[in-house]
Order: sequence, then structure tokens, then C-alpha cells
Amino acid sequence: MKLIHLNTITLLFLLIGANFVFCHETNRENLSNTMVGEEPAKIIVIAMHVDPEHPEPGEEFMLGFTIKNNSTVMAEELNVTIILPAQLELLSGNKKVHLVNLGPNQERFLSWRIRANTSGDFIIELEFETSNLGTGQSRWLLEIFPRFTDIFLNPWFQLLAIIVLLAVAALVLVLFRKHVKVEKSIHKEPSNSSRLLLLK
Repeated sequence: MKLIHLNTITLLFLLIGANFVFCHETNRENLSNTMVGEEPAKIIVIAMHVDPEHPEPGEEFMLGFTIKNNSTVMAEELNVTIILPAQLELLSGNKKVHLVNLGPNQERFLSWRIRANTSGDFIIELEFETSNLGTGQSRWLLEIFPRFTDIFLNPWFQLLAIIVLLAVAALVLVLFRKHVKVEKSIHKEPSNSSRLLLLK
């Protein structure tokens, strides 16, 4: 019975671990650019860069964005403003950056030094303002978790976790069935003392 309880606890632990694996992916760039109005965005963000790739809570890191002029005309007097949630602290760089002009299909890289004071999912917003192309906005997801979680994001570890999870589940099932059979046989077969009483 102790072995069954131990395996049951292990199974529950692995289930919690598997849930963590599939619910946390670091720095997923899955929030689309948005623009005021229904026209295609003129100024867009094509990539977010984080260095180190998986910053820990309390650690300084570089947060950068590659910005592109997606229109066929010059973007004049382009201003880019970064908006951070309260949990993220801006260490260096101005929140509002003046890029002057940005030509058609031209790209520019902007970066800031940031520190996350806690772990969690954070939405980073970039606002664009030009004198001739109007305004726009881009929203990106940044996830901050302790670095030891990197191992859980490894695909090979996830595969191993699934195999171990299935193996433990099968072991628990086999042991449980054996335990049920033993219990049934004990109840069915009379003890030696009962047999002696019956013979008398």
C-alpha cells in the first residue's frame, strides 16, 4: 500500500509538472500589431529581442524591437514611445524616442535596459506617432520566470516527462489491480483456524 501511495503522489507531481510545461512558453511573440482605423499598419514591429533570452525576476536585461516603415512613403518626424507595466522598471533609455524620418521599408532597432521586479506575463506597448502617417500601436507579450524553468521548456524534457508520466500511471494501475486481487483472495479463502472449526 505504501508503494501505491508513493506512486500516486509521484503521478500527481508529474501531472502538475506537465501542466506547467504546456502552460508556460517564454517570450511568445503572439500579439499582433494594431493601428488606429481599418487601414494596414504603416509603422510595424517585426521582432522583439530579449537578452538574456530568459531573464529572471530582479535581473537586468536588454529589451529591443525592430521597427519597420511598412508604407511606400517616408515616415516623417517618427516618435516611438514604450509603455511598461508597473512591475517592469526602465533603467536606461528614454521612454519616448525621436527617430526623425524613416524611409519606405526601412528598419530601425531600438533597445532599453529593463529590470523585472517580479515574475509573470507582461504586455509591452509601443506607440508610434508621425507627422504624415498618423499614429499606431503594437503590443507584445513578455514572460518573466525563474531561470530553472528553462529545462521545462526543452522539447526533449517534455517528451521524457510524458513517457515517465505514462510509465508511472501504468505502474500504479498494475499495483492497484494486484492489491485488489490479493484483497479478494483473502476474503474468499478461509483462514486455517476457520478450517479447523469447520472440521470439528
